Amino acid sequence: MTRVRRALVLAVASLVLALLGAQVAQAAALGFQPARPGFFTSTLARCTDATVTATPGPGTGNQRSGVRLVVPAACAGVTGSVLLVRSNGGAVASAVTFSVPAGFTGGTLTVPYGNTGNPAQYNAASVTGAVLTLDTWRVRAAWAFVPTTEPITPTTAGTTVSQQSWATQSATAFCVGFTITNTTASPVAWVLDLDLAQAPFNIPAGTSVRSDRYNLTSGTTQLQPLASGSTTSQPVAAPAPYTVAGGHLLLQGAGWQATRVLAAGASTTATICDPAAPSPAVVAAGSSTYAVTQQASVQSHQLCVATTVTGLTTATSTGLVPFVGWQADVDWAAAVQQASAAGWVTSAQAATLLGRPLTSWSNVAPSSRWGSYAGTPLTSTTYRLVGTDTWNTASIAGGMTLSAQACVPIA
Repeated sequence: MTRVRRALVLAVASLVLALLGAQVAQAAALGFQPARPGFFTSTLARCTDATVTATPGPGTGNQRSGVRLVVPAACAGVTGSVLLVRSNGGAVASAVTFSVPAGFTGGTLTVPYGNTGNPAQYNAASVTGAVLTLDTWRVRAAWAFVPTTEPITPTTAGTTVSQQSWATQSATAFCVGFTITNTTASPVAWVLDLDLAQAPFNIPAGTSVRSDRYNLTSGTTQLQPLASGSTTSQPVAAPAPYTVAGGHLLLQGAGWQATRVLAAGASTTATICDPAAPSPAVVAAGSSTYAVTQQASVQSHQLCVATTVTGLTTATSTGLVPFVGWQADVDWAAAVQQASAAGWVTSAQAATLLGRPLTSWSNVAPSSRWGSYAGTPLTSTTYRLVGTDTWNTASIAGGMTLSAQACVPIA
């Protein structure tokens, strides 16, 4: 190698070394370090790999304040954050940070959470999930809550509906009075959401109704329907009547009333009535709806079968004891068999009775309401019994008893 070539090689090598040195220096300046064993292993592990259960904090019905988290003892002393989300991914309220107390032995930790108010509240029925971090780690959280069925709910943050007083004359006529309260520190122009599909309004979802079917003027504050398409942030008053097609009717205080806007901490009352609501849908007998019993007897040389329906519905969180539609299948063959086994009729008489139809139904004790009934043949000896009086016998609620019987002369 000539002296010139050797000098050229040395110059190139020096340049390469200089460039490499500059890159290492730049990497060091940016915080990069040479790889070494265990470098990518965090020294701060999650305090738990388990799923944390999240439930609403204290409150009434769906209106809640705070979030309850079931946190293990291993997370004592860490900080965290929680955010509740709706089905559309939007936040129920802003995320809040919290600290797990040092020495925490595990269990339920209540974290303040909610919209503006004292205490801050939110509608737990709108929550579908929780986003939780503990010590900056994302931790799985399972939201657990069964919403209560409430037909009248506030849509404005910090507004509550309480002290609902239901007066149900029948399944198709009712009034409800209630109190609207502003729990925030600022004035609120409140808006209510009427879920017409729920009892006792009983408007099938998607059915169009006129907004003026309801009496909205009986309370301290008269209510005014909002136009279809109105939102909480953009309420547009609409003169009744207009057609409600979405199954929900938004209401606000009528514009000429001071109580349309509630001052901080203030309350007002309102009343909604419907004198001609649709009958509730027929549901199956069950432990939370109604029970059916059948009993045969002999009265004035007649074999009678009495069917008794006992209402089993219970009060909701708002105090409403809902009506439900009912039906009962009457087994005439079983009644004849009972009479034969008891010796009330002979075998020949039993055979004759089986061939005779049940044609007339009458009220009988222990009915709490009296009205009309009809029995439709399903087979030669089985009948579908229903009440045909929409005011008295077509529906039943907890605490009520309906009883009807049909009789056939014993030949």
